[in-house]
Amino acid sequence: MSERSDWIVKLDQSTDSLSAYVRGKLDVLVPAQIHSLRLNRKIKQKELALATGMKQSRVSAMETPGAVNFNLETLVRVAAGLKVGLKVEFVPLSGMLTWEHTFNPTRFNPAPILEDTHFLNWGPTPSLHSYPDYLVIQFDQQKDAPILAETVNTRAFAPTDPEAETEKLSSPIGEVVNAYETKTE
Repeated sequence: MSERSDWIVKLDQSTDSLSAYVRGKLDVLVPAQIHSLRLNRKIKQKELALATGMKQSRVSAMETPGAVNFNLETLVRVAAGLKVGLKVEFVPLSGMLTWEHTFNPTRFNPAPILEDTHFLNWGPTPSLHSYPDYLVIQFDQQKDAPILAETVNTRAFAPTDPEAETEKLSSPIGEVVNAYETKTE
């Protein structure tokens, strides 16, 4: 067996090993998000501390990889202080790799509540234009890294006739995905 195969078997058979692997990813990526979002918003640590009801030293620690064992309440307070939502989601391990390999700290800047048009315009019957963009990624399996990332803007495919939604939605997205597949072959 290869070293990678041995490692995968260990992750599969040992809850402690898999927990350490997941924790290692979160210990880097969560602080990176907080730090990036704060910097991209041009907010000082002291300002974020005030907005979250925490000390500046706590904010500094939260931005340091591995320095804090986050709990949901802390993350909720940070999200509220930054005026954004928080999504906790169970994913396949490949989803964690995607997150790690595609995270761009200079571009990470989710809209705050008053600039989040998707949230502000969400009605009782959401239409296609209310949905966010989707990122389509293909991985080079040998390098275990993304080789193409493309945003599919679902708002561009919003139908004008509600009864034609399915027909109009399936055609353009299919064309985007097919064009994407053609580019990467």
